[in-house]
Amino acid sequence: MAYKFDDYPAQQIIVAILACIAAITGLFGNVLVLVAIGLSRKLHTSTNAFVTSLAACNLLTCSTMPYHVNTILSDPPKNLGVCRFFGSVLISTQIISLITLSLIAVLRAFQMRVHRWIGISTFDRVYTKRNIGVMIAFSWIVPFLAVFVSSVARWATLGYNEKYNICIIEASKSGMASLVAGIVVGLPSLVIIVACYSLIFFHMHNYHAELKLKLVSANPTDNNASHQHSTTPDDNKPTPKRKVKNNQSSAEQSISEREHKINRTLFIVVCAFLISVLPFSIAIISPNINAAIPWCAVLLMSNSAMNPIIYGLHHPEFHKVFQNYFTCKICRGVRMIPSTFGTLTSNVNSSPGANTMQETDTTSCA
Repeated sequence: MAYKFDDYPAQQIIVAILACIAAITGLFGNVLVLVAIGLSRKLHTSTNAFVTSLAACNLLTCSTMPYHVNTILSDPPKNLGVCRFFGSVLISTQIISLITLSLIAVLRAFQMRVHRWIGISTFDRVYTKRNIGVMIAFSWIVPFLAVFVSSVARWATLGYNEKYNICIIEASKSGMASLVAGIVVGLPSLVIIVACYSLIFFHMHNYHAELKLKLVSANPTDNNASHQHSTTPDDNKPTPKRKVKNNQSSAEQSISEREHKINRTLFIVVCAFLISVLPFSIAIISPNINAAIPWCAVLLMSNSAMNPIIYGLHHPEFHKVFQNYFTCKICRGVRMIPSTFGTLTSNVNSSPGANTMQETDTTSCA
């Protein structure tokens, strides 16, 4: 007997509940990401321009989930035009996410090798604000245009899929459409992502090795200097040049650790997306595992809620901003009340750590 989603009411309810949880979490988390990038100047980088696009894409996906939950639990939609619109958004946002992740991977690989291969000036000419805007526009326009053309040409007709009670692609053409999308978009993007993060990994490995050699070569000199200083304190004082060299080494190490954390965060985002999309891609082209498709679809849509959690746990700057939010430093909007504002500012200015407090507030509530 052919599989039909309507024949399993318990599965329908569980899938709908999971989709609602993913939608609520994703809406809150991605709004938080966008607000964090808008408020923190440290997050105004080329990479985070694409992260902003990815968060907006995930936000759009989450905002359409309630409609799909409604189609899962109720009768087929009466307005097929609206159904096709939401289906096109669901498909296009997944393609946008994949293209954006590829662009982020290329950007990070570009940044890692910029000093050795092409130079900073070339990087600045390529990743200008205008060019970044063109790349982001390309990542949004092309998927929607491709979905629209495919539907008009009836290569992959958008509509209500009666087999799974969802507005996406008609059941008769869903398998072929997924296969074509995987070959045209999925496979090239996967190759680009793997190649770029392989370059990043090898570059970071070599950079850490060189940095360790610098630190090791600097330490014996420091030890000898400290020994001489202890024996003849008047004649053998540490030179300013040696201090500058040690400061430069520590600064390079801190920058390297920060870049390593950012690359690791973005790599986890890519892995989370692949883990979400691969099961659905395999299930949609395999006729013998149709019952797994609703669960794989929920996993695919839940990826839109995963990224803010990953940023908050692993990205150094996002972690600081999110921590400020949840420790209520940003909740000092109470200072809008004149009396409270005056009291707080007078207390902060009179405290010993006034400058530190003010700087922290600027970062969290800018």
